[in-house]
Amino acid sequence: FDLLRTQGRSLVCDVNGWSFVKRSPKYYEDCAILLRAMILETCAPHMLLVRNPSVSTVSSTTPEFRRRSSFSRLRSRFEEARPRLCCVVAIIRHGDRTPKQKMKMSLRRGHALLALHARYQPDTRQEVKLKTQGQLGDVLRLTRELLAIRAAEGAREGDDEFDHLTQIEKVLTRWPISGINRKVQIKPTNWETVDGKEIVIEAQLVLKWGGELTEDGVELAETAGHQFREDMYEQDSEAGGSLLRLHSTFNHDLKLYSSDEGRVQTTAAAFARGLLDLEGELPPIMVSLVRKDRAVNLLLDDASAARPDLERVKTDVHKLLKSELSSEDLVSRLELHTPALVDGLRKLESPLKGLRALLDVTNALVAGIRARLAHEPPVQLYQDEPPLLLLLRWEKLAKDLYNAKKDAFDVSKVHDVYDCAKYDYLHNRHLQLKELDAVFELSRTFSAITVPLEYGVTGADKLKIGVSITRHLMGKILHDLRIEAGIATAHSDFNNEVTHRSDAGGAAVTHAPQIRSRIYFTSESHIHSFLNVLRYSAYGDLARAHTTGKLLEDEEETGVPCSPPPSQWDQSMRYLDGISEFNYLSHIVCRLFETQNRLGQSSFHVEWFFSPGCTVPGPDDTAPPRLEPLVELHSGVDLKDVDAFFTGLLGGQFEDPQTALTKQLSEIYFT
Repeated sequence: FDLLRTQGRSLVCDVNGWSFVKRSPKYYEDCAILLRAMILETCAPHMLLVRNPSVSTVSSTTPEFRRRSSFSRLRSRFEEARPRLCCVVAIIRHGDRTPKQKMKMSLRRGHALLALHARYQPDTRQEVKLKTQGQLGDVLRLTRELLAIRAAEGAREGDDEFDHLTQIEKVLTRWPISGINRKVQIKPTNWETVDGKEIVIEAQLVLKWGGELTEDGVELAETAGHQFREDMYEQDSEAGGSLLRLHSTFNHDLKLYSSDEGRVQTTAAAFARGLLDLEGELPPIMVSLVRKDRAVNLLLDDASAARPDLERVKTDVHKLLKSELSSEDLVSRLELHTPALVDGLRKLESPLKGLRALLDVTNALVAGIRARLAHEPPVQLYQDEPPLLLLLRWEKLAKDLYNAKKDAFDVSKVHDVYDCAKYDYLHNRHLQLKELDAVFELSRTFSAITVPLEYGVTGADKLKIGVSITRHLMGKILHDLRIEAGIATAHSDFNNEVTHRSDAGGAAVTHAPQIRSRIYFTSESHIHSFLNVLRYSAYGDLARAHTTGKLLEDEEETGVPCSPPPSQWDQSMRYLDGISEFNYLSHIVCRLFETQNRLGQSSFHVEWFFSPGCTVPGPDDTAPPRLEPLVELHSGVDLKDVDAFFTGLLGGQFEDPQTALTKQLSEIYFT
């Protein structure tokens, strides 16, 4: 850094070392404006009334100035009725990624890898996630020791444990060890008390790899940030300037939060680069602007409270989809009304026949890839993926989807098939494998059925699971709204956050409105869960009451009877019911507006928006994926009602989903 010595003192003079501002002309322009204001206040305060010389001005004696002044006076008469945007909150799913892959392995008493749970997790009832270089290094060291022991005992390929250990070694040595694209989870499943101390005697090891944000994912996330800035913030310079100007003058209090998944963190950094029009690489943006720690992970990547209900519902749904029931029977007996679900089921004569068809086309795709690699020149795959890994990826999926020994389908693998098919459909279509289109369409149909149902079949189940998954996030968002409305001051886990706003006592104070932005980056589960909370709770009653109240106010003011239009909320729910997938970069947005009356009294209302994220091009569509626009779900509910609604949910005041699904399942199995 640079030192300035003056009057016997040393002062540090330096620009923050963020590479994404050092080469930005806008950064230096904003610095010049602020420095000019500070210097003039000290040396020539009277010149603060003169606008920046670089900005064109209009003389006060010209007709144009007089017209502007008259318009300003006219506008000021109605200024009290103009709502002010004061807070923007968004929940955003990560962008396009490579296929996620995982392997599960059972650990029993005495297994060397089981000891890692006790080493890194003091709570015997909680799982441990191993992601750091040291933790994964321990896993690799123990794995190699176990492989040597098993090989000496005569174990070879085909032995389940030997194959699992070999897979762990291959995944951990494929890239330099780091925690952004691989992790090992150890989940306790059985315990025993020895000498008054509980110990874990059985656990499940889950190895996860892949799932990195693609180059296209980075580009679309940046585009999403730019589009978000244009759509969600006022662009009127006379009302205080664009978001970029507000941010550069410390009138925009922005916080970005991300779960600890590498793809989510990278999405947040790329989004921030587009939102704030930054330059440079993503790592410094990620380090300086994106918060990711244990408290944040509790908001955005913790579904432990919902796990019993999720497992119960998933088991029941998977059992149904493997039954001999026809699709029409399932629609009627489960009382499904959502168009996307009903249409998906009706595309299949029955789910079981659909599973068999999916297995057939998946095996055909594996054969097609194998033939392509054997008889044609090497092909170039997206992001230089080795062709052999493409084949191994699909061979594993076909094997996992159907267990020939048990003659049983694993419905949980259907979404993995779709995940992989979508990746190759978007990025490797130049292979021209006709089987790929068939796998993509069929797995897409199945995924549109299984994914929503796994978060609950009945509305009550969807609400309970949604609240359990998003409870902490709902509390934080409610806190964000309360802070901006001046009815809260601190949050137990986020009370030490620095608020970057202009200092009212400083020299460079502007009269621009200040905006608070809180943007949360997470996974698909939180998008489904949060929307389910809004869709299957009493929030719709609040929205409809707001519409009816405004209608009655209009009648009272005009004396003209008003016919109630279709409820905006009901129309929005029909729109959501028709969406088959919440794709990459799908997002929910909440905006808080303040309105002041002539007495200076403030009232606040909340608006909701939703975008289903990226589009998936059709078979004949060569255009790249694009972002679906945000759709307004509702134009406003009073903050006090929103506060009471979320407070009630956080206090557990929602319908308990007992017996509803159980009764339906009993009728199906025992009728």
